[in-house]
Amino acid sequence: MALFSVGVNNGLLVRFAAYTGLRAGELTGLRVRDLNLAAGHVEVRQTLARIGGVWKISTPKSARSSRNVPLVDRALVKDLRAYLVAHPNSGDPEALLWPGRVSGSHLVAFDRVLDTGSVLRNYLRPAVEAEGLPQMRLHDLRHTFASLMLAAGFPPYEVSRWLGHAYLATTDSIYAHLYPSDYSAHVDRFSAFVAEAR
Repeated sequence: MALFSVGVNNGLLVRFAAYTGLRAGELTGLRVRDLNLAAGHVEVRQTLARIGGVWKISTPKSARSSRNVPLVDRALVKDLRAYLVAHPNSGDPEALLWPGRVSGSHLVAFDRVLDTGSVLRNYLRPAVEAEGLPQMRLHDLRHTFASLMLAAGFPPYEVSRWLGHAYLATTDSIYAHLYPSDYSAHVDRFSAFVAEAR
């Protein structure tokens, strides 16, 4: 059983969640093969959730939830590459990507399932509190991803697809307040289009 201190992987996991927008069950269900660094994306194909005390594999939430999410941060890709080199089961494509916490300790093991609630309680909330920031949920990292992508200028329909929303309207209803309000680039582009058509 490969063990690491709790902080070794949780910082990377939190960055990964904030830069991919995956749901908790999607993070838990990721296998080594789902991290396609050569193609520059993560493949969301299954979820893993505890139901009645038993971990169960399921399909993602909706048809659009089975998706490829781009890995847009080069530093994250570099760190994921190093993480895979150190992953004791990297040669097994079906192995879970993220380790789970050993009950009653601050150690993690790759033969255990990632418990995102434990990551939240034992890592994320204390880290956020230490920085004097307001409390957050793991799901807030999903909102972080969407907000960052929209602020970086990615079209809402792409962000919606990457989030795995069944409908663009879902993304629009949650994030419309983040859409650009400076329309000068649109005015310039339309004016050039009309001028060229004349």
